[in-house]
Amino acid sequence: MADQGALALHRAAYDGDLQALQTALRKKDCDVDARDKHGHTALMLAVYRQHEAVAEALLAAGAEIDTKTKDGWPVLCEAIGIGNTPILSRLLDAQVQHDLSETKAKSEEFLQVLAARPDFQLRMHWDVHSWVPLVSKMLPQDEVTLYKRGSELRLDTHLAISPSGIGRGDMTIIIRNDGRDGLMLYHLNHEKRGYYRKQVFDVGHMTPEKRDMMLEDLQTTEQVDVSIDVDHAVCTRALSGIYGFRTERQETIGEYECDVYDLTQVGVVSKHRAEHLTPELRAWRKALIARMKAAHAAGRPAHEGRRNSKCSADGDDVSPEDVPSDSADSDVDEDASAPLDQVARTNHNGDDEEEYPDPPLSSLPRHEAPAITFDEYQASADPPYLGRPFTTKDKRKNHRATLWMHQGFPLTIEHLVTLLEAVAPTDPMIHSMTTFLQQRLPPGFPVKLDIPVFPTVSARVTFHHFEERAIEAELFAIPKDYRLMGVRAVASSTA
Repeated sequence: MADQGALALHRAAYDGDLQALQTALRKKDCDVDARDKHGHTALMLAVYRQHEAVAEALLAAGAEIDTKTKDGWPVLCEAIGIGNTPILSRLLDAQVQHDLSETKAKSEEFLQVLAARPDFQLRMHWDVHSWVPLVSKMLPQDEVTLYKRGSELRLDTHLAISPSGIGRGDMTIIIRNDGRDGLMLYHLNHEKRGYYRKQVFDVGHMTPEKRDMMLEDLQTTEQVDVSIDVDHAVCTRALSGIYGFRTERQETIGEYECDVYDLTQVGVVSKHRAEHLTPELRAWRKALIARMKAAHAAGRPAHEGRRNSKCSADGDDVSPEDVPSDSADSDVDEDASAPLDQVARTNHNGDDEEEYPDPPLSSLPRHEAPAITFDEYQASADPPYLGRPFTTKDKRKNHRATLWMHQGFPLTIEHLVTLLEAVAPTDPMIHSMTTFLQQRLPPGFPVKLDIPVFPTVSARVTFHHFEERAIEAELFAIPKDYRLMGVRAVASSTA
């Protein structure tokens, strides 16, 4: 239970009493992110009760924007459901500033790791599989190669991954410091002989136009949260031999002697909520996605005329392959989940375009806060939900993983994660691996490991052929005959 100082802060936030709030904030021991007996911070209460000035004062006092409710949703998501645009806009500004400070730190750490390590080459073998037999037969393997040279990084892969599935491709990602432009990521598509150019570790400059577009996307898109949960995982040493004569299992992977561990109850958890979407918008989305998938299956480029000049909430462009499908590994609700930026297409090939109708952008009215006093709220054993009522569609798929841990591998987990996080926003497989590697693992480096990718899809990754050597400069040059297909900005998700 919160102390008396926190109680005064929560009461002021709940009641919208700005003067009382400022008095509470001036106290030395004031914890602006303290939680009340129901797990709410003062910022959450101000958002639920729609007190704009109080929410602004709490953010100015350093209230944490990423703090989540007991149900696991950030306060920004709660504001989306309530429908108070001024508060949502202010929270969005705070989220962008928070992401900006984080990405600056990541950029500095990335460059420090590159500077500290000798040049090297590392190969990763990916064996993608599924517990669904038919799906498993169709999933590919890949040999991914990572090169580090000075302050440059290159990753070669042949897996093309999107929510519609996993296929083959021929791609290279190059990260290099381009002087005044900072760290830039070049995504080369060797089949199309073209590339996209992105700024890494940057959320971009927030303009009024961009804020409006981001707000529109947030208010017209289902909220989805996907995470890897190892809090309930059980890690044990794998055993070999027959009953009564069993010993701890060890195996040699390449040149590395490894201790083998079993990890059970590793969960891929997805949560969906869409209480802020109108029935008209849900129906429009369902029809739109069906048409987009039909256009993609027929090989036609997709385009939606009204929004073709707009960027998405994260500033990224999306290809038709990103449209969710009915495949076994898709975990997206077709009624509401695809953001409007997925219909903002740019046709780079000059082909005939598929036109789509404008979306119905009318929104639900602002949610009215329930008529309950702070004392009633505080005294209740199980208080009513203060936001717009909603029902989540939660899914959890537990995976079993095996880890082959080697003591003394020439690359640490921390260094590998720092390097791959620069690539992770462009590759769901790399993102899954970096997320998994940041969990609590047994001692050593996982020379071989199983990671969950989608609820029904896992990958077995084997690290091999690590070699410290001089890396050729030509590997980091963009071929002169490759055309620029677009300029994008990499940004963090706000949900």
